[in-house]
Amino acid sequence: MSINTEAAFKCHDKFFFFVTNVLFNLDEFLITPRVLPLQDCLSIPVPEASHEGSVDWPIFIDGVALEDFEAYIDLIYNLDQVLTQEEKPFTYYLSILHLATMWMWDAGVRFSVAAIDAIKPSDFDPYLKLIIGITYQQEA
Repeated sequence: MSINTEAAFKCHDKFFFFVTNVLFNLDEFLITPRVLPLQDCLSIPVPEASHEGSVDWPIFIDGVALEDFEAYIDLIYNLDQVLTQEEKPFTYYLSILHLATMWMWDAGVRFSVAAIDAIKPSDFDPYLKLIIGITYQQEA
């Protein structure tokens, strides 16, 4: 088997995102497939002199709580969490469910729903689970 080292070690573009007064420097190739609206925006040709997404001209993300965005990015960047099934607080999975639904990332929705489903009934109010199911149109 041969490995395309040129593709494997290619320096990927970074984007700067501004969320609730915090600047994030994120890899385009990790973020774009998981944020459908961003993928659509980036498919539009831009002038070569455009600085959108640079440190001086970050992409502002309004209407998103910092805690939600941090959880979403943590899932994307922290593969060990998925492999080791590291437990996180309920709010972590709810944050991911919220943004994955809003940004149409089906794998993120499935991950968060499965994690919320796996929470022991003794640790989770069943009415809250029902409300989440109705809010995000998931089976309870």
